[in-house]
Amino acid sequence: MEDDNVSPVESGEQRRLRHLVIGGVVVCAVAIVCYVVWGLIELLTLGNTDEGPVAVAYRLVGVPAWLVMLGGSIVWLVSAACEKRGAGQRVVAAVLVALMALACYLFAVQPLLDVPYLLDPVRVELRDVEVEEREGTDTANHYLTGVDDAGREWEFRINYGTYRSWDPARTTATVTGLPNTQVTLSIE
Repeated sequence: MEDDNVSPVESGEQRRLRHLVIGGVVVCAVAIVCYVVWGLIELLTLGNTDEGPVAVAYRLVGVPAWLVMLGGSIVWLVSAACEKRGAGQRVVAAVLVALMALACYLFAVQPLLDVPYLLDPVRVELRDVEVEEREGTDTANHYLTGVDDAGREWEFRINYGTYRSWDPARTTATVTGLPNTQVTLSIE
């Protein structure tokens, strides 16, 4: 015997929930694909992602994944607040969201700020140019620094090959690059 109260028509709440689940699955799939592509770029270039078009692609492909992680952290914080969990859990959630927001600024916002420069990158003539190596947590990072005619200091990331081949006697350079992510597109 069938229950007369069960309707074959989906309610608005069920439809919203279904759309939310489908949207979540799609967003997570996009994030996973971005991370895989990000890892493949790192692997196939042997970590040489500091200069040229590869550096631009490397930074932009991670943007959706970082935004998904930030969104997930915010949902978790709201969930912790709404469920009236303990103060300790809310503090942990708030700290994690703050850390995720900082990571998103570094890995998502800065590449997005460089999007207007993709078709018209910054081209700056530098003097007092130096190259330097800075030890990071797991690898060394290489930078080209200099001062433009207005006295503004510029810093661009360069790859290890450019760092090794740089002539220390050379004190001027014209650099084309992206200002927010410090990606070097070319050096003349």
